[in-house]
Amino acid sequence: MNKSIINLTMVICSLSILNGQNSLEKQLREIDELRSKLKGLKSDETPVKKKTFETSPWSIIQQSWEMQINGHDWVSELCLDDMHLWNSHSPMPHNIESISRNLTYRKNNSKMLFYDLKKTGTILKEDFCIVYYYLTSEILSPSGKINKYDGKISDTLVKTGENWKIISRIEDIMEN
Repeated sequence: MNKSIINLTMVICSLSILNGQNSLEKQLREIDELRSKLKGLKSDETPVKKKTFETSPWSIIQQSWEMQINGHDWVSELCLDDMHLWNSHSPMPHNIESISRNLTYRKNNSKMLFYDLKKTGTILKEDFCIVYYYLTSEILSPSGKINKYDGKISDTLVKTGENWKIISRIEDIMEN
């Protein structure tokens, strides 16, 4: 009698774990489907900001996060070679090689599910810009846990020719 109760309990526990994994997989599929629908919108169906002197640095920052959520290499495309990133968990800033290694590791071991940016301030000069913003994000860990983060970030951009490039990112990100 006790063995059958133990066996039944083990079966129920196994099914609940499998159901949780299936639920997570289903949620990830739904997120991917929503992303593909958004990408499929025609350009006249989405609001487009005019590319002006003031909005261009912010659009580069938004593009960097959009590239991250889609698993693309934003560092080599949107940053200068002497870019540095300093977060609240590091005793020293990361150079571009270190940033790339960390991003590759994260790409292979976690998945960003969501992010939201809120610009809080901008200092804009002719070829130099500092943008302060707030980040909210959710990241799926390898164990299946969804971690939620909030953070204050400041990006420094410089204008090279007609394009803005990120030269510095300072992050103070906390897990909720």
